[in-house]
Amino acid sequence: MAHDTRAEGASEPALALSAALSEARAALSVLELAPRAPPRRGGRAP
Repeated sequence: MAHDTRAEGASEPALALSAALSEARAALSVLELAPRAPPRRGGRAP
């Protein structure tokens, strides 16, 4: 992995948490843009 100076001094768990939060935000933005439709598979997203 390339060295990222922004991550200097940050612990791996903190970086993992930051990445997870970024992914969660992206997923939520996709859900907000999605048309409101009834769930297709037993009410759970794949």
